[in-house]
Amino acid sequence: MIARLVLTGHRRLLAAHLLALSLLGAVLGGMLGTLVRARDAAAALRSAPLMTTHLLSRISQLGGLTNFTTMVVVIAGVVALMLSGTIASFTVEGFAAASRSLRLLGAPRRRVRAGLVAGVLPAAAPALVAAMVLAPLVSAVFRMILTVGGLDTRDLTASPEPAATAGAWAALVVLDALALWWRGRGLAGIDADTPAPRGSAASRTAVRRRARAWGRPLAGAAGGAVLIRLLREPMSVDTANAVPLGSALAAVVLLWALSPLLVRAVGALVKRAGAIGLATGGLLVAHRGRVCSLALVGSLLTTLGTTSYLLAAASSTVVQWEAARTLRASAWADSPVPRDEAAAAAGAGVLISPFDADSGWVLEAEPVSTALLRRIDPPAMEAMVVEGQVVAGSLRDVTGTAVAADADGHELGERLFMHDDAGNRIALTVVALVNPLSALAGALVVDDSTFPVADPRAVVHSACALAPGGIDAVRRAAPSADWMTQEEQLSRITAREATTKALTVASMVGPVAAVVLLVLVRGAAGLADDLRVQVGRLRRLGMSRAAVAGALVGVGLTTALVMVVISGLSVLPPLIELRGLLEGFGVDYPLTPPGG
Repeated sequence: MIARLVLTGHRRLLAAHLLALSLLGAVLGGMLGTLVRARDAAAALRSAPLMTTHLLSRISQLGGLTNFTTMVVVIAGVVALMLSGTIASFTVEGFAAASRSLRLLGAPRRRVRAGLVAGVLPAAAPALVAAMVLAPLVSAVFRMILTVGGLDTRDLTASPEPAATAGAWAALVVLDALALWWRGRGLAGIDADTPAPRGSAASRTAVRRRARAWGRPLAGAAGGAVLIRLLREPMSVDTANAVPLGSALAAVVLLWALSPLLVRAVGALVKRAGAIGLATGGLLVAHRGRVCSLALVGSLLTTLGTTSYLLAAASSTVVQWEAARTLRASAWADSPVPRDEAAAAAGAGVLISPFDADSGWVLEAEPVSTALLRRIDPPAMEAMVVEGQVVAGSLRDVTGTAVAADADGHELGERLFMHDDAGNRIALTVVALVNPLSALAGALVVDDSTFPVADPRAVVHSACALAPGGIDAVRRAAPSADWMTQEEQLSRITAREATTKALTVASMVGPVAAVVLLVLVRGAAGLADDLRVQVGRLRRLGMSRAAVAGALVGVGLTTALVMVVISGLSVLPPLIELRGLLEGFGVDYPLTPPGG
């Protein structure tokens, strides 16, 4: 009976509930459909009779697309969980009057709650149909967003995925039922008919006050102690990730605990700026807890994103510098050097070797992957390699199908098989092993003059040279290339790697930022609700609407200021620690956060 009352007497409420479920189901179903189609497309490519470099490249792209979409779906699920509670709250509030009447007529509490859930759930069936219709449209929009973000979605269709949409709908229905049942506990008369005793309310208020009075100082003390402990921890490769990240989080907690002092200081300063400043200062002091909480949420995102970028950039920089130290190169070039010019330079005592990266072959291993070849001149490269980097065999034995490989994962005499995109198969023999941390690591080293080129478009040219007279002698002996010093080449590589890492971190932080934005909006709505009483008082005191709006803008600007201060200062500990680690490796390349 109660369910029938909900269905017949609250049609607008049910329509709004239906719309919310439909939109959430369509969004989740469309994203899940894109995820399923990306996985299916990658699986179809893996079953091709002949694996080519183009197929492997596309499979890798689809793998990245799948990982990114999975992360977005998880974030969307968290947002849906938060929105389910909000939707349930609106629904319960709309049913409040009817619930109170039912309670006065003697309906049991649980029966009222169960009737509310049973009355709303029939809206889930039309929501499934609407989600099925809207999911392909959401999928198309999501694909467009991915394309704008630089991801290739050309072989992903926008056809509906009924199983994915139905799964999202079922999860939403369960969440909706649980949220309605939980939100309806007060509606059903637990506290509505009989007010709570004053003693218990007073005790709860006292507990909250004690928690606010002691919680922030205790958190600040704990954050400061952890920060001091981590700053004293000696940096090493094993702790290069945990210590900087931990120090950043500890700094955020410490600065958040101290942030009310900053809010009070700002409030004291702006109080001197006329009536608007006086109102702004009063609002800041009265609501400093909410202001600091909003600043904490925003600073956590920026601090974690910046620290992740610093960790990735530092790791890449150390790898590049360590690899560069394994070669005694006087100069580098990002263009090929003609063989006749290199031969003539050798007569003048200048050794020049190609350092090309060839990705035109497919390595027949498990799993199948694109083979990266490093094309060199073995005699010249042997003179440049620092002693001890070739751990077994000799680079002079590298010729034809005899190659050098990493010492980790390979052994002398090992047979490897590759084929090109046309299906031409070739067998390789490992005749030399190199240090996995050397500049030659990460690829199969082949002789440029005797090893065939499968696809000239897959070769990225570069060259290195060694000369007693340094880069000037190299430029005189081989003027066709634009030579640079090893330091200049390292700076260019590390700058390019830093840009790549920044884009990677931005793509990862982007979906998280959507959730943080939602939390900030909810927090701002709570702050606005708290300020409503003070705004009314200011209006009754004769302040104009523009003056009140100016005071509210001042509160918002102060919140942003606190967030910037927390974020900026919390990045300093990991930055100092990582710079110390780089100096320990002898790296003098500047490590700076994005934007300086």
